[in-house]
Amino acid sequence: MFCSRMSAWLVGVSLLLRGVLTMQDGCAQGELSSQCEDAESVLLQRPRNYDVAQDEEREMLDIIRSSFAGVDGGGSYLEENRHVDESWRKCGMVDWSVGRELAKASAAAMKNRKDLGLDDFCTEGTENEWDDTCHALRGVVLAMKRLAHRFPQGPKFHNAFVVDYGKYNSWRDGSVGEVNWTARPPAAAVLDASGILGYATCSIIRTVMTQSPRQYGAGVCSYMAPLAVIMEKAPAKALEMAVRLLWTGKLTPQLPAPCDYVYDRQPGLVPFKDNGSWTPVAAADVYSNETLGCTGNAVDCSKAGGAPPQPVGLAYMWEAASISIAEVAHGASCQGRRINALTYPGLSSDQLERNTKDQTGTAGSMLYFCNELIDPRGKSCRIHFNFQACGGMPIPLCQEFIGAFVPVQYMDKFTEFWNPISEEDVYKMLNVTPGHMSGDDLEKALQSLEPGHLAGWEEVWKDMPSGSRQTAERILASMGRSVGGWPMLAGLASFVIPPLSNVDSAATMPSATPENLQAACRARVALLYIDSTPLLGLTMAPKFGIPYAGEKPFYGLTRGLDAETKEQFKDLLGGLPFLSHMLNPRGTCNHAVYLSRCDEANDQYYMWSWGSLYNVTKAMLLGTPAEGHAAANTGMICAAITADRLTWADSDLEVL
Repeated sequence: MFCSRMSAWLVGVSLLLRGVLTMQDGCAQGELSSQCEDAESVLLQRPRNYDVAQDEEREMLDIIRSSFAGVDGGGSYLEENRHVDESWRKCGMVDWSVGRELAKASAAAMKNRKDLGLDDFCTEGTENEWDDTCHALRGVVLAMKRLAHRFPQGPKFHNAFVVDYGKYNSWRDGSVGEVNWTARPPAAAVLDASGILGYATCSIIRTVMTQSPRQYGAGVCSYMAPLAVIMEKAPAKALEMAVRLLWTGKLTPQLPAPCDYVYDRQPGLVPFKDNGSWTPVAAADVYSNETLGCTGNAVDCSKAGGAPPQPVGLAYMWEAASISIAEVAHGASCQGRRINALTYPGLSSDQLERNTKDQTGTAGSMLYFCNELIDPRGKSCRIHFNFQACGGMPIPLCQEFIGAFVPVQYMDKFTEFWNPISEEDVYKMLNVTPGHMSGDDLEKALQSLEPGHLAGWEEVWKDMPSGSRQTAERILASMGRSVGGWPMLAGLASFVIPPLSNVDSAATMPSATPENLQAACRARVALLYIDSTPLLGLTMAPKFGIPYAGEKPFYGLTRGLDAETKEQFKDLLGGLPFLSHMLNPRGTCNHAVYLSRCDEANDQYYMWSWGSLYNVTKAMLLGTPAEGHAAANTGMICAAITADRLTWADSDLEVL
């Protein structure tokens, strides 16, 4: 990707920002006054059938579109500016307490322009002055000003930017009440949601321009990866989408809104330990005897040491909205258990386990958001995986199973239905014997299924909202339609076939083929579902003096060696965190990444994860055949999700 040497939005943007104050300053500045008068006139002339929520959203979208009117492409970013950025710490260096938040956002950006790489960015008179990112940076500020005046109630996702992690907190005095640190999780009443706008502007711009949305200790990688795609390939549009998400609460105008409870959460008040001390300091006494759990996989948790347990700001808005929207879009209810609750110190092990389950993505969730956020116009996204890794399942059913998104609420019910049933009774239900759990025998058995084989199914749905069971059955029937017979039960059976066969499937087992990798490299956009341990192992090896640079597969290191040499490797690696996994025969997929680019000639494949780029080799990605399964290998990849282009749901713009 071309990353032009553009720079500070200082010339146009800083001049604009000097007049951009908080809502009490209104639109009294220059050319915007007439626009604000027009907006107030419209407010007084609303028809009696005015739908406040829908019409306000439409007005917000109109203001955002007009503010970003000069953004006709994806924009560019400065490659050397890419780094892991803690926007909560950087933007927390600004004292936001005494009003004029948006003007202070300008000052903060100017102060940080060196580490943001913005000294030459958008400089007047240069060839890059009119780059779309320059227009978008101005658009962020202009939209914030206009929206703050027109909608004094503030943005929908304001709680995502109530943050007390830096030298200063994120809000204007009087806009947020006293923090109740004894609450679980800590909370504060927001009295004026516009009081966080300066901090939010700083945080959004830093996150996008440094290419560093981070998941921290949360297992939300499959929802972060599409955001990384948009930030890298279209940073100008990422800025616009961030403003839209902040104010309307929606990822795109076409997708449903997340459940309302998502907007109430304040992740930036959850304490965490950094170098042995609690942040924020005010929470230290209350949480002195508490421990903070982690909901990501082991590598996520290792990478998140000394950092918040979940994202804040833009990254939190994105992942929280994504998880909830995917549930709602697939028929789940906002009633009952609240999905993806905050992780905080002292949380019970049961709740940590629930949070982990709520956050865990799949190839199916990656496919869904690829089609909704990466190519919503063309919906060209598709999954590539090794069909031989279907765990005994008929391949058409396997394809549907791998690509399906099933809401957490429904997965809970599937588990509740299957768990009490003995293995012997499951075989009877499926009309199959243990020796015929694969191939044509299994497919014929699935085709013979009848409603009578599903005793007890309706019982598990009694406590769910009306219509939940029927919606779940439609999802299952769609999964099982390729089999024939009774598709709903065939779809339900797909969740138990691999365990009954005692064979891992493509959902968890690295098994990608060279053709799968080639498809990912040739695609305009590619996401990968991988095993994350080799990424961390590769970076840790030099720290422990281990001469490993990806020239061989990470797993199966001792395969084929004599017993004495194997023992030597065990002595060398056995006690080392994550590097000891090199002794394992193969890995397990547990992570989603964005494949930024492939340099096949030089054997360099760049993956985005945890806010950074990682360079791996083909040997690491594909490995060699592993023992115990015809399709398994010692590589990292389970599946690739590709798109032919990057499009936008609400415009004809096509970046790729």
